Amino acid sequence: MTATGLSREDRPGVPSLILAILPAVAPLVILAAVIPLTYARTGNTALSFAFAGLGIVLMLFSVGFLAMSRHIPNTGALYAYVAQGLGRPLGLGAAWLALIAYSALQISLYGLLGAATNVFLGRAFGVQVAWWIAALIALVLVIGNGVIRTRVRGRVLTLLVCLELVTVLGFAVVAGRELGPNGLSVSLVDPDLMLAVGFGAALVPALFAFAGFETGTVFAETSRDPHRAVAAGTYLAVVLVAVVGAVAAWSLDAASGGAAIISESAANAVPALPFRLADAYVPAVVGTVGAALLLISVLVALMAWQVVVARYVYALRRERIPPGAVVRHAGGARRAGILVLGAVGLAGIALGAVLRVDPVRFFFWVGMAGSYGLLVLLLLTSLAVVAYFGRNARGENVVRRMLAPALATASLAAVAVMAGGEFGLLVGLDDRWSWMVPAGAGCVVLLGVFWAFVERVRRPDRYQAIGLGPNSVTRVAVQDRVTPPRYLAAHSLAPATSTLTSRRPADPSTGRHAAASTQPWGY
Repeated sequence: MTATGLSREDRPGVPSLILAILPAVAPLVILAAVIPLTYARTGNTALSFAFAGLGIVLMLFSVGFLAMSRHIPNTGALYAYVAQGLGRPLGLGAAWLALIAYSALQISLYGLLGAATNVFLGRAFGVQVAWWIAALIALVLVIGNGVIRTRVRGRVLTLLVCLELVTVLGFAVVAGRELGPNGLSVSLVDPDLMLAVGFGAALVPALFAFAGFETGTVFAETSRDPHRAVAAGTYLAVVLVAVVGAVAAWSLDAASGGAAIISESAANAVPALPFRLADAYVPAVVGTVGAALLLISVLVALMAWQVVVARYVYALRRERIPPGAVVRHAGGARRAGILVLGAVGLAGIALGAVLRVDPVRFFFWVGMAGSYGLLVLLLLTSLAVVAYFGRNARGENVVRRMLAPALATASLAAVAVMAGGEFGLLVGLDDRWSWMVPAGAGCVVLLGVFWAFVERVRRPDRYQAIGLGPNSVTRVAVQDRVTPPRYLAAHSLAPATSTLTSRRPADPSTGRHAAASTQPWGY
């Protein structure tokens, strides 16, 4: 057993952690749902630029993000970084925003799963079912999956991800060689489209496709090799989505003959478009198998997001962030997170069923709200990285601690402004309501800040524990305990001096630690 309370076999290594990240990004979902919906909603065909540009921005973000993860491994990664970089009040606001955004990202997939189920059933058996019935069945399966260990799913996830990539690349090859009547579409390499109406709106669903790349740090506390595994998974996810997104956007455009992709996406039910386009050139059974694979992909993505959200719930409960209480063992925390997310998912499905919301619209509305919330969260985290290393370089070079995070912060701020200004176009709202979701994300953060000050007055012990993760009870600085000796030796560093508290050696006669000496933190 380890300090985390998990045996070595229960702690994921590099391959297992990478496979825990990749299903959340779901390459086939990008091809079948994200891109067609974005074409239909925005009318802008510069999606290849959107994926490539966001890929560069998120690679810059990952440089500082991963540097910070080496010093602060925490299951509630993003909000913990904000707490230690920008202060506990903003940290609590980020925690609430993270929980809501990640929950929205996961719950939106129930709508897509309902639509994907009907695509498969229609092609295979010629029948249809109410989308919420399929969503409820999936909800039961997702909750049941919560008790399955990561290593048990490893081979299945490997096969699934490989099949998804083969499907997307195969579609691109067919589209390029046979389906595209106009050949390569020059519109895809026209930079003027980046200035056209709809490009800012297109950045939100593009970020939805990237969502999950940052979740590797959620597993840092329990990974056998957290720094190597998290870095490998994060960079691989960003590169994979950027390439798959750009290729898939081009292939759909080519398959429909260039400018026709806008009308094709609007006229055909998502997520059936890529399979319908392929039917004329490959046997129908290929499209049916692809539809089945899409259904499985969405289900696995739901399971992957459940793990992430459950770990966030555990992190909040461990630090006694309202309304949770302290949970002292990982198993109970996991079950609590699963049940909380299951209850929220059930409420979302029930609401969609009662209001007779179209499943694709349910997916897009809820998913885009979660995606913009994630964008705000990434922006706060990038600012936190700059502030954290600005106070103490902690042995990181200027690129990791300042240059890359600063460029990422400026870029993410620009993306947030562009996307916020056209959010109404994306979800079909009037311009007067375009800032409703962006303003909602800001309100969530402000409510968290307000509650943090309430906690500071009413429960100072809980306030002091915000963002400390595994050290929330002792309030010992995370970086004192977890910065690996190998990393310190490689960079000729001494262990960092605590900026929060310092633990004194245990008394040999009693085996107990002396009282911790408190140092000023400043927030």
